[in-house]
Amino acid sequence: MQAYELNLAIPANHQITLPAELPTGSLARVIILLEEPQTTPTAGSPKAVLSYLEKLKNRRQQRTSGATQEEIEAYIEDCRNDWDD
Repeated sequence: MQAYELNLAIPANHQITLPAELPTGSLARVIILLEEPQTTPTAGSPKAVLSYLEKLKNRRQQRTSGATQEEIEAYIEDCRNDWDD
């Protein structure tokens, strides 16, 4: 078994080109990220649900204070449309 250390950047398409001087054949791989990845929470995960609830809370506070009936109904319709997303 031989080991090689490569410092590479992962591009947006996640396609990594290996140096030509590496021998061909089977390999085992270990990925060590040098910095914390910035990820979007997976839909339905606890983090995503909490983020969504916080967003709704902030929107409600912004849109309903002193709102007319029409504005409240429009807000409710917006919330219903978000459910479909």
